[in-house]
Amino acid sequence: MVVRKRLQCCLALGSLVMMGIAGCSSSGGSSGGNSTVASASKSPINVEIIAVLSNPAFSDPEAAVAAKAYVKEANAAGGINGHPINLDVCDSNLNPNQETACFQQAVTDHDVAVVGSFLLFGTGMKLLQAAGIPFIGGNGTTLAEFTNPIAFPADSGEIGWYYGEAALMKHAGVTKPAIMICNTAACDLGAEYAQDEWTRSGGRGTIKKILAPMAEAQYTAQAASAVSGGTNGVLLDAPTQSIPKMVTDLRQASFKGQIGLIDSFVDTSTVSAMGSYANGLLVSGLLDPVTQTSNPGVEAFVKAMNSEDPSAPKDGLAEHSWNGFDLFGQVAKTIKGNITAASLLKALQNVTKPITLGLSGPWVSPSASNAPMKQYPRLTKDTISYVPEKIEGGQLVATGARVYLTP
Repeated sequence: MVVRKRLQCCLALGSLVMMGIAGCSSSGGSSGGNSTVASASKSPINVEIIAVLSNPAFSDPEAAVAAKAYVKEANAAGGINGHPINLDVCDSNLNPNQETACFQQAVTDHDVAVVGSFLLFGTGMKLLQAAGIPFIGGNGTTLAEFTNPIAFPADSGEIGWYYGEAALMKHAGVTKPAIMICNTAACDLGAEYAQDEWTRSGGRGTIKKILAPMAEAQYTAQAASAVSGGTNGVLLDAPTQSIPKMVTDLRQASFKGQIGLIDSFVDTSTVSAMGSYANGLLVSGLLDPVTQTSNPGVEAFVKAMNSEDPSAPKDGLAEHSWNGFDLFGQVAKTIKGNITAASLLKALQNVTKPITLGLSGPWVSPSASNAPMKQYPRLTKDTISYVPEKIEGGQLVATGARVYLTP
């Protein structure tokens, strides 16, 4: 490992699929989607973000807030080469059919891209591929994001999260880890990634897996099972809503060892719900945390979020959305002439000299780089990385330089 930075598709949803289908909605006008100025006088550019707006099992409405914040800022500055951005927010509601419908909406509306989105299935990506519409800077939670030729990841998503989580445990001196995982194929895959990194970095044995279904009232039994037998480090592989209960039950089981999680599941409400138990938790991040104020990219993100909705969490999910739009905007600005799905796709494929994303650093097109992990051809050496972080004083702070993984 050299110091320098997939919830798998097809979740085993079970009851989640029964939670219903929410429709797609347009985010224009007052949301920032259609905010324009006189200099943004050319034809509008239509883009879409897919998010989970209000499902009780998991939601990321802050991602939509970040997208609106970016669009408002861009349009106030004249749009993209004079083209105002129209933003559509489509709610997938953790439903595979609705997620596919969101992709179909992007095709029907002739969007130039789907940007900064959180997927849990990815099967609708083939609709974008057939229409030649790029998928830019998603959360990296489906296999399609790392294999489909119209996908352009800004970071390594679940790979970086769980490789990083296992690496942090190893660096902290953990010798006998366990992992508490939710009841989805996505969480199973996270556990596989953690095991891969644990073994690759010299860790001995197998990480003990403890099934911890989502939406449980408590995890007392699972916590007791996780810490039994000499466990001295527990990784958490579960959605945001489960994290406070897991941490609380682990500590109340008198567990004194390390606890690790990923930054997309850490926001102000999560930290508050954990109380004093939050301090010292190890966190694997993909993007620079908002406490890293020396980074002007972080400053721009925070300012824009506060302008759009100061109450929205400025967590890893919001940062992912912003970073995806940052990639979209920087590449779109290089296009001479009309900005279409075809011209944007070509421009993305032709980024051979690194551009700098404000929250994650250098980026080049996967089309211009040999994939370090052959099974994931859309990843580049600059995207396979994580940021070591910790919760201190109720805040998420970086504890070291970005770590680039050598598969």
